Amino acid sequence: MNSYVVVGVERRGLLLVAIVLKNNSNGKKIEVYTQDREKISIAARKILWNFNKQIEADNEKNMRLKIAELIDEFAQQQIDIATLWELLDEGQSYSIENLLETYFTEYSDFDAGSLFVSLGQNNLYFKLNNGKFEKNSPQNVESNLQRIQNEKARKQQEDMFIKWFISYHGNKEVPEEFVALLEKAKLYALHGELATSEVKKVGSLLGKTPDEMLLLLENKEVIKKNINQVVYRQGLQTKFSPQVIAEVDEIISQEVNWEGRRVISDMWNIAIDDKETEEVDDAISYHEENGLFVVGVHIADVEATVKKDSALDSMAEDRFATVYFLDGKIPLFPMNLVKERLTLAENSPRATVSGFFYFDYDGNLQKSKFEKTVLNLQRRATYEDSLKELGEDYHFCKLHELALKIRELRCENGAIITNFPDSNINISDENNIEFKLISAATPAHTVVSEFMIYFNHILAQTMAKKGIPAFYRIQSINSPVDSLVKDNPVYPIQLRRCLGGATLSSTPGKHATLGLNAYTQGTSPIRRYGDLLIHRQFFHFMETNKMCYSSDDLRRKIASIEKGEKKIKVAENERYLFWFYKYLKQQKGKIFKGFVSKVFDNNRVLVFFPDLFQEFSAKVEREDYAKEGREVSFRIQGASPRKQRLHLQHLVMK
Repeated sequence: MNSYVVVGVERRGLLLVAIVLKNNSNGKKIEVYTQDREKISIAARKILWNFNKQIEADNEKNMRLKIAELIDEFAQQQIDIATLWELLDEGQSYSIENLLETYFTEYSDFDAGSLFVSLGQNNLYFKLNNGKFEKNSPQNVESNLQRIQNEKARKQQEDMFIKWFISYHGNKEVPEEFVALLEKAKLYALHGELATSEVKKVGSLLGKTPDEMLLLLENKEVIKKNINQVVYRQGLQTKFSPQVIAEVDEIISQEVNWEGRRVISDMWNIAIDDKETEEVDDAISYHEENGLFVVGVHIADVEATVKKDSALDSMAEDRFATVYFLDGKIPLFPMNLVKERLTLAENSPRATVSGFFYFDYDGNLQKSKFEKTVLNLQRRATYEDSLKELGEDYHFCKLHELALKIRELRCENGAIITNFPDSNINISDENNIEFKLISAATPAHTVVSEFMIYFNHILAQTMAKKGIPAFYRIQSINSPVDSLVKDNPVYPIQLRRCLGGATLSSTPGKHATLGLNAYTQGTSPIRRYGDLLIHRQFFHFMETNKMCYSSDDLRRKIASIEKGEKKIKVAENERYLFWFYKYLKQQKGKIFKGFVSKVFDNNRVLVFFPDLFQEFSAKVEREDYAKEGREVSFRIQGASPRKQRLHLQHLVMK
């Protein structure tokens, strides 16, 4: 058992009781253990009082307990700090000894301890400066007392709010004194980590995480059912500034200038997109010329309307892209501008940038050119329409033949064609959500995807050859895919794990999945700001032989583009999963067949369910089921959309 001297020390403006562990050789530094459970080395001048008291301890736990007992002992004697303050003069500095001599006729070691602890617990009347105490001014004391009183009142109100909140339901009137706190609870639930520190205090007060608070407020009908918290938590902009609105109004009021553009009206052309799409960026034309098959890819010329450094341009750079949710979207540009000037619409001339690609019979490119045009869209179709009506159309059939040929050429260069189905969730009736998988391998999907890829590829190659600074998408393979068996039921999951994520680079490089040596994106400028930048850079150079953006400009933009892409991807996925888990919740009791896609310890596995095209964590009942590729069946026991949890019961086959 060791014996330690007790001291009173100053540590970062605080008064702490401590014990001396060791003096160093020169006596200028002393190692102590404080009431805050810290072993620290402090300057000797930081020791404000040496007590006669000693404590005995043989380990750190005993040190901590002995110090706490000593502080409790000292605190038994009440010291009237307010009276001590009144006895002293302003403008003077006082040591602990001076204070003791003023307050006590004679003082003991216990009295010194009581005063030291009282001063540490009450900082309303004195401030500590270089080991000496100075009186706070009467104004400061009054302010401190008022602050304490306000804190007590706030704490009392918070305690009352907690009791009220437990039994509150949204159909009841909110007492006036709780309106502000309830509003902060809403903000905490919606904004999560982006909430202010003041708002987060309410979450801490109620002992809830943002997700727990969101679920609670939804159940209490304080916030709207199915509210989209992702918008708030990702900091997505949903409104347009007055400057942007005014600029759009001015643009729409002006006549469109088609000067210097070739009008595309006599070529067969079509735009194919989803039925719900309002921002139609692209269309495809087909004609034959001098024995060659000419495919035109026509992209909305947003740059003709949205000028560099305008209010619209700055806003679009901040937003980065249109955000799509199952229950709505946040457009990149105001929808009146989209509908009046940008989107490709039937029988409405639109400014476009066109890439014309001249193919021979084998699908080999003979020449290409890019130019600014005006497109008169002949037909707007959906993927569903194309299955029924376009199959016999000569022009469409030729497009499909060429699309298959250029896909084959990509495959020879190592392209990986996934053909994974698209998930479609219909939430028009939220009490009966519909889910289905839609094939992405239809002729229409093939035509659109192949020629959009081709446009981007040739554009990237052209910019690289001409030395035009751009940003390129590059992608590598994490692990070889040659050994994967396509008939394996978990092949989609295995393939996903092999594919690396795409990144942006200021120099061209291989995009392994697409099988291309250069690739950029320029086919969706109404929906992606990065595509607009590529258009602006390319055509500015082609028209003036000068760069709109330097290499350094684009390198700086790469980081913000990747950040924007990630944020939007997270937001869209989070909201999709919310509705997906809503659908799963409605499937309670239903049995789904799956296949083990990964095995962990204790019979924990990942299971791929082909009918859902999703992978979930689960537990199998027997070790012999914990084998990759093993067929398993699970019954859905429940699902939590807000927490994104699925409760599965493994059904063991007899």
